[in-house]
Amino acid sequence: MKNADRTLAILTLLASLLPPLITLSYAQLQDEARALLNIKQAVGLKSPNLASWSTSSNGGPCVGKWAGVTCDSSQRIIQLNMSGLSGFKLEGVLPNDAFSNLTSLRSLDFSYNRLKSPFPSLDNLKNLHDLNFSQNHFNGNLPQTIFNLPNLVELRLNENNLTGRIPEGISNLKGLELIWLGGSNKFESPLPKGLALLPNVEILTLAGSAFEENLPKEWAVWVNLTYLNLHTNKFTGDLPSEWGSKFTKLQKLSLYENHLTGKIPDSWKGMISMKEFRLRDNYLSGPVPSWLAQLANVNASVDLKCNYLRGPYPQWFSDANTWMGNCFDSASRSHDDKCRDDNTCEDGPPKSDGKKNSTAAIIGVVVAVAVFCVILVILYILWSRAYVPRSRRLRRDTGAEDWVVPQGVRRFTYKEILKATKSFDKSCEIGEGGFGKVYFGKLEDGKHVAVKRAGDFSHQGMKEFQNEITLLSRLHHRHLVRLEGFCDDKDEQILVYEYMVNGNLHRHLFEKEAVLLNWYRRLEIALTVAQGLDYLHSFAEPPIIHRDVKPSNILLDDNMAAKVSDFGISKANLDMDTHISTRPAGTAGYVDPEYFLRRHLTTASDVYGYGVVLLELITGQLSIDHKRLEDYNLVAWFKPRKIKQGIQAVIDPRLGSNFPVEAYDEVAEIAMDCTAFERGDRPTMKFVASKLEQILSGLIPPPEHFQPVSSTTSEGKASSMQVSPATSRTGATGEVLLTYIKLDPTFNATAFEPR
Repeated sequence: MKNADRTLAILTLLASLLPPLITLSYAQLQDEARALLNIKQAVGLKSPNLASWSTSSNGGPCVGKWAGVTCDSSQRIIQLNMSGLSGFKLEGVLPNDAFSNLTSLRSLDFSYNRLKSPFPSLDNLKNLHDLNFSQNHFNGNLPQTIFNLPNLVELRLNENNLTGRIPEGISNLKGLELIWLGGSNKFESPLPKGLALLPNVEILTLAGSAFEENLPKEWAVWVNLTYLNLHTNKFTGDLPSEWGSKFTKLQKLSLYENHLTGKIPDSWKGMISMKEFRLRDNYLSGPVPSWLAQLANVNASVDLKCNYLRGPYPQWFSDANTWMGNCFDSASRSHDDKCRDDNTCEDGPPKSDGKKNSTAAIIGVVVAVAVFCVILVILYILWSRAYVPRSRRLRRDTGAEDWVVPQGVRRFTYKEILKATKSFDKSCEIGEGGFGKVYFGKLEDGKHVAVKRAGDFSHQGMKEFQNEITLLSRLHHRHLVRLEGFCDDKDEQILVYEYMVNGNLHRHLFEKEAVLLNWYRRLEIALTVAQGLDYLHSFAEPPIIHRDVKPSNILLDDNMAAKVSDFGISKANLDMDTHISTRPAGTAGYVDPEYFLRRHLTTASDVYGYGVVLLELITGQLSIDHKRLEDYNLVAWFKPRKIKQGIQAVIDPRLGSNFPVEAYDEVAEIAMDCTAFERGDRPTMKFVASKLEQILSGLIPPPEHFQPVSSTTSEGKASSMQVSPATSRTGATGEVLLTYIKLDPTFNATAFEPR
């Protein structure tokens, strides 16, 4: 009887406790639903994807299957994925307590949106495993609340506008494995010592920041490291020898565009898993390590150009999976021009003991150099006015002042042009653009050129023509068609450019006789064009608006590498001091739609035209096609089809099914962002180039990508029937990842220079 009484008492107690437990659980579920509705109210009212987030949904977020929400068996929210929302981005500021009631969250992804600072509190998310707020607009310091997440494994805050130092509090995150903080963030030295206290790091990206210090040898504790990306910083000193024996799992190493010195450590031959080894644009010296040949034998990409390496020519550089070639043009690099245009280098790498020079010494050197340069300029002007023959200056009787031909630009006589083009024979015509007809030319030395002859309606005043030449002479980039010279004889206005043997992109995309561009080649072209336009927008002085970005203005060389053509002062404002132009320009299908509202163009107008080109590369369809009955305009046709049916519904059917779906899906999102109606919603070309480089770095070219090219006739003119899908010496990122090694002065490198 006593046992029965005891059992009854226990049951009575449980019955009394059950209602409060049920009430507590229901209250928690209500709190989670309320938290999501607050998020929607703050940043998601414009997004149709959040229509399911409603109190009318039966059962709340879990039972009602709210978009982006994943729950566990107890109906608690464990994952919230708001990444991009298929083109409808969240915008604004999240409430500080946005996630305070979502205490069961393990995964939180708000990437590819337009969220702004301040960053919300994450203090209650003790179970959070991965955090992704990349590709947003957060600024200021790295949020301290992140360091209160004891179970965090993956941290992604890349491509924001974060600044300052990375706090030592990062050492609290003992389980951290993946750290993505690169891109448009600009963190500063010193690096936190706490990074070396994280034993499980597999990925670290801090590219594009402002770190100015030695590489930490203490990182050798990361025995599981697979990807280290520190490019485009100001790291100095030697490469840590300690890394070699520990980074045996390292597959990708990007240290290019830094100030690193010394030799490549012999201990680094212990990095036996390497697939990408990128050290270009540094001050490395010493011999080329023989063990690098082992990387070439396992299809790894090796990029060492623009250093001071010496020794006999490495035979393994002839392998199809490694590259050799020219230095980056100095105008496109963030540090000095130690690699000159003629592919020679300064006397040697700078000597460095790892210590900075004093501020006073630096200022003194800068002032002295500046004064010296001013004196040289003055002397040169005086000398040129006194001694430069009038044959080297444009005539006064044209109405323009005396003008010295820019250095590096050749002034052709009309007789030379006539001979090169067979007197502008019809058989030499290869195209016609906004400037006038374009002719194939062969100079006396055998060099092939493209000769652009101004037409009646494009003939400009001599002063404007001088300005055109002056400006074009300053534009040097590997993905811009190079100006060779000009001619002003006989009242002619002629520009002479390098000849691009494989014609233009329009032909290879849309003409029947052209050979198909494979999926990898298309992404390479997309990246290289983005880099060329970024140079015009970011590095040209004044900034240049191309005004007519389209496939016929994208030319391909003998290696099928793309270069942007048809740019110049006619594309810049007449005042030469602004990036805004009020002159009409463009081609139907590629013109910024806001131009028709405001009647002026900006660099964002080029972004729109580029976005259309990107859509054409993806779909293989014309920008305007009246045979496309669903919608003549490619932008209007593409966006709803992609959002509703996915990338498979818009991909060029000629590519078949053998293409990287995820990569092309990302590129499609970039194209849609570029073709946004409002300029403020479009990314910059710098951002686009960075994203495409990131996408390409993770892809392996198809086997047919490395077939040899045979693309010229006996006259040197392009023959589309001979163009193969072909190879270039370009690498996975679409940059000219060709290795140019500074050999000993006694070594004949001429034979190995790329064509």
